[in-house]
Amino acid sequence: MNCRRSRARDAEILTQYLQGTAWYIVYSTVLFELEGKIRDWVSGKDILFTLLTNMGEFVNHNLEFNGGAIEEMGLDDRHTLATMCTE
Repeated sequence: MNCRRSRARDAEILTQYLQGTAWYIVYSTVLFELEGKIRDWVSGKDILFTLLTNMGEFVNHNLEFNGGAIEEMGLDDRHTLATMCTE
């Protein structure tokens, strides 16, 4: 699972349309391998807040999550994790 937010402004969209090309900055990716079993009372939001508290902010980075713990998570928790990473 990988998450990154990018926003194109009106001028950028017009330029890309007129030139027929699109250029995007590709930021480096930080991979989190989450192994183990997630307890029933731990949510995707808890995981993200714990990572940010322990490791700091990841401005201008792609965040990627992988491992057995992610595979165990339900769709709601994965969605929460992905959408909160972009904020």
